[in-house]
Amino acid sequence: MGRKKASAADVAQLAGVSRTTVSFVINNTPGKNIAEATRQRVLAAAAELGYSPNEAARTLALSRRRSIGLLICHSQFVYTDAFIMRVVEGMTLAV
Repeated sequence: MGRKKASAADVAQLAGVSRTTVSFVINNTPGKNIAEATRQRVLAAAAELGYSPNEAARTLALSRRRSIGLLICHSQFVYTDAFIMRVVEGMTLAV
């Protein structure tokens, strides 16, 4: 069985810092006064554990998803109904 992927919590535990500190270091968050020794300890722990951020989670957390769902039940005119097409157009402009 494969080893579980290292989490930010694992990095924090190994480095002896909080999960928030790991996030600040990994994301290189500006304006946070993280001591260089602490930064190096976090980076070393991340390297030792083979940690890499979850890109799907990062995308969800950092960006606007810009999506809207529309459910239309039992409409045989879904692509020709002028009202529905205006609703879809408005939704498209909104995102």
